[in-house]
Amino acid sequence: MMSIKAAFLSLFCGALLSGCYTKNEVPVVPPTPTPEPATYAVTINLLNASNNFAVASEIAVSDFQGLDQSKLKKVKDGVFTFTPANPGVYSFYVVNAKYAPSFYLLNVPKGDEGLNESSITIGLQLAEEPVADAKYVINGFVIDGKDQTSLDNVTVTYAKRGVSVPTVIKAPEGAFNLELTEAGIYDFIFTQADCEEVVLTQTIQPIAPGEVYYIAMTVPMYAKGTIDGKTYSVSGIVMNTKQEILPAGEVVYFLDGQKNTVSITNGRYDIYNLPSKEDVVLNFVVDGYKATPVTIMLSQYSAGTNVNINVYLPAVEAKQGEASNAGLIVVGEESSYEIPAPIAEADKSLAIKSQVVVPSNVAITNAAGEVIEGGIVMTTSVNTTVEGVLFADGEDALGGTNILNGSFGPSGLKFSSPIQWIAENPFGNTAFDELTLLSSVDGKTWKLAENPSVPYTSQGYVANLSHFSCYSLCVIPNERTNEISIDSSDVIYYTNPYARPVTKAKFSYEAMSGAAYTVTPEEAVTTVLGPVSPWIPQIIANAVERYVGRPSGILGYVASRTTDYTINSDQMLAVKIFYLKDSYTFTFKLHGRDCVVKVISMRTTTTASVVPADPHHTHSSGHVTDGGAGGGAGGNL
Repeated sequence: MMSIKAAFLSLFCGALLSGCYTKNEVPVVPPTPTPEPATYAVTINLLNASNNFAVASEIAVSDFQGLDQSKLKKVKDGVFTFTPANPGVYSFYVVNAKYAPSFYLLNVPKGDEGLNESSITIGLQLAEEPVADAKYVINGFVIDGKDQTSLDNVTVTYAKRGVSVPTVIKAPEGAFNLELTEAGIYDFIFTQADCEEVVLTQTIQPIAPGEVYYIAMTVPMYAKGTIDGKTYSVSGIVMNTKQEILPAGEVVYFLDGQKNTVSITNGRYDIYNLPSKEDVVLNFVVDGYKATPVTIMLSQYSAGTNVNINVYLPAVEAKQGEASNAGLIVVGEESSYEIPAPIAEADKSLAIKSQVVVPSNVAITNAAGEVIEGGIVMTTSVNTTVEGVLFADGEDALGGTNILNGSFGPSGLKFSSPIQWIAENPFGNTAFDELTLLSSVDGKTWKLAENPSVPYTSQGYVANLSHFSCYSLCVIPNERTNEISIDSSDVIYYTNPYARPVTKAKFSYEAMSGAAYTVTPEEAVTTVLGPVSPWIPQIIANAVERYVGRPSGILGYVASRTTDYTINSDQMLAVKIFYLKDSYTFTFKLHGRDCVVKVISMRTTTTASVVPADPHHTHSSGHVTDGGAGGGAGGNL
């Protein structure tokens, strides 16, 4: 390449000599130089915050949008060169953990020829140090609240309220540690096999990032059935109804299914460590006195209270037609107790033994629907006086006779499946094929029980009870029919021939009332089975009398009654007499055979009314009743 000085001299001298050469002389023209291709070079300077070159080992230049790493060369620490092949926009992205990320765009313009150099300086800023999260460290200890020793095998369940799913951890020796990263309200539940569950709430206040908040949590737990370790105790004096101290005996009660007894000494009993979770039934057993259940409602008292209950026991006294008993039944075990036969009073009651059986798989609940655990005192009062049954309002009066009433307590006790009330057959070699079970709230009015059918089995009569209440085993006809016929006389007219009103009328008449068996119960039973227990005809008779009244034969008699009727002279009294006959048929099944009893009932009724006088109908006397057989208004006008 020609230097600038040589080019300048050539041009200058050429100008001076241009007019001095001849035509034979040829001027000398220098050759045109060939242009060199354009090349590009970029110097990259990486400076730290102190404007010093950054240490190369800490820098990495990564490609971005097509940067060719092969064109990137290290010159020295903090200095790189980049030789792109073509002009254009190039980007550089510097990544290093020590520095904040840096991004740089460089426009390399198109050059004419030769080397086109560019230089950029990228200043690096130190990256901010990351700030650690706040920590909330809980060091927890679970102890026995009474003796302050650590508790083993505790389960801790915790969750941030409304946010997290509960987490479960173990505290095998009563100690646990938690590291939480969020403030908020946390709910903790502590459980242990032998202790009452403890529920605690811990509020964690927020702290600055990087700080640590230490929380010490000591959790006392107490034995099951206690409140803060406190239990109840019950004590009292046991006396008879004459307020005489009963020196010896025992008190029986159940806790967690286990039978417990304490002695009555010098008339006093003391029971300690009763749990707070349930009411307790105590049964006082003293020779010569009725076993009396007493329910202690612990929930009415503050934890730790000594409840004083004095108990008055009635002496055992046999009553005619009645037997009482109380039995302890253990939940989860098949339990059965006998009810002694009542003392039979002649012509009024039967002596029938019975028992109550509770299978082992039956769950028992009280009136509130709570499952009963352990044991419960069941009381039974049985009455065997044979009498008619009065049904509750709205019930079809089936017509029956009870042979055994039982009142079972505590009232409202319910069973997951029926228990059995078994009564022996009191009729010797003959038995009704089936009895009917009725239930009652007050023991006076009755309705069909939930399971009314009581079949006769090899054990006797087996009734299924779904709950405790009053029950009655009854003899009720298997079938019954009723036919009514009405006979009436002509209308009889009584006139008033006087000019003044007549207000008194007296009549004489014959009326029929009562009932009679066309086949007596004795005959019906004997015809079917031959000689049988005398109780069966009596029970059948009581059953049918529920409909027709006591059989007394058809009665015919003359009766009179004075009744006011005001009849003017232009009026007369019209009387109609009706004779009603009811025919009842009752069928009882005895050992698979039908015993049919038919009963006829008669009664006389009348209707009477004041009508305008009719000269074509006159009569001076007649028969009239008003309001049923045996009574009425009548007389001679």
